[in-house]
Amino acid sequence: MGIREMLDEVRTETLNKAEKTLEEAKSKANSMIIEKIDQLEKFYAEKREEFSKELLLQKKKMMGKTDMEIIKDIQEKKTNLYKSFFNELIMSVVEELRRDRKIYMNFFHKVYENLKKDLKGKKYEIFLSFNDEKIANDIKNIFSGVDKISFQNIIGGIIIKFEDTYIDVSLDSIFEKYREDILRVVVSEIGD
Repeated sequence: MGIREMLDEVRTETLNKAEKTLEEAKSKANSMIIEKIDQLEKFYAEKREEFSKELLLQKKKMMGKTDMEIIKDIQEKKTNLYKSFFNELIMSVVEELRRDRKIYMNFFHKVYENLKKDLKGKKYEIFLSFNDEKIANDIKNIFSGVDKISFQNIIGGIIIKFEDTYIDVSLDSIFEKYREDILRVVVSEIGD
């Protein structure tokens, strides 16, 4: 073997070693790249998971808040509906009372009978609804001792005012006193 052959052999061996080293370096670099890619994918998967959880939590909070607002709105509308229904019911009862003058006047007679001993010998003023102007003199005749008749914005009935106090037998106060009971019956009949 000559020098040339030896040099060729050394050269071939060096090239093979260099090629092997290069292949090992490429393989190591590929492994490192794959490892880094795996690490990045794992990192981004964790971040996506955290983001999804946070997004879900925010969505639940928003939905909860929205649900509460909807429930509150529904309750408010129900309350307004019941109030409106209650007011319409009261007005229809009062209209029915006024339609039958005998029953309505009987109401005033009963009020007077119940308060007769409190009214005896006293001067007082009575307040009636503007809607009762036509029957004001008939009501005045029932109540002896009436000093003055005035009209007030009440739906019906009577308010008796003494010098230092008053007795409220207006239909407004009577219905207000039983409002909860009436609404309870209405709600139970209509349903929740």
